[in-house]
Amino acid sequence: MRGIKSGFARYGLAFVATAVALGVRLMLEPFWKDRLVFLTFYAAIIISVWYGGLGPGLLSIAMTVCICIALWVRFTAADAGDVVGLIGFAIVSLLTVFLAAALHRARARIESTAVALRANALALKDSERHFRAITEVISDYAYICSVEEDGRMVTEWMSQAFSRGTGYNLGDLNSRAWETRVFAEDRALVAEHQRRWMSGEPDMCEYRILDKRGNVIWLRNNVRPIWDPAKERVVRLYGAAKDITEKRAALNELKTRV
Repeated sequence: MRGIKSGFARYGLAFVATAVALGVRLMLEPFWKDRLVFLTFYAAIIISVWYGGLGPGLLSIAMTVCICIALWVRFTAADAGDVVGLIGFAIVSLLTVFLAAALHRARARIESTAVALRANALALKDSERHFRAITEVISDYAYICSVEEDGRMVTEWMSQAFSRGTGYNLGDLNSRAWETRVFAEDRALVAEHQRRWMSGEPDMCEYRILDKRGNVIWLRNNVRPIWDPAKERVVRLYGAAKDITEKRAALNELKTRV
């Protein structure tokens, strides 16, 4: 349960709770007499520390001790049991107050962490929406691949432009090795391209692939590998490819004219 924010209200609560506990105890005086002196005050202390915190809890203990000394506890040899009971009450009450205060602090930390996590989750969702919106409108192809221990590449993500331009989805790309989609005459070039990035070296290469419909597409492919020192190998690839088919066609046409 949430504590009271105002300092005046917190300490006022401790005073009122202790006063009510005293009133109830005095009402029960004809029945209990000098027995169960501290019983009603435990509730006051618990309420004070739970809603008010450590300071109000300690105030309630101090008020209770003073009240009990004034009304019931006598510091005489004949009443030694009352003194022991008062000391026991003070110890138990202090333990209760400090434990409850620690619980309050732990709860406050948990709530603060939960608020921070919710804020981070919202920020992450916003970033994800922005990222998705940007990737849907960019014209270049972008992709992320993980690299397995055996060297197999698994496409984890690709931009909408990649899917629109080639017709492939993630399932298509991961159904067989990427090299098989490369134009036959360019496979040796792509193999060298792949050898460089697998050694941890960023690289760029221009080559042809076949889209899902069998059409030839020229790509300028830039790859940035991520090297894991612990595994001593590349574990992820970040790639950006540009469709240069029209540029290549124009260049070939120019060469033909010349």
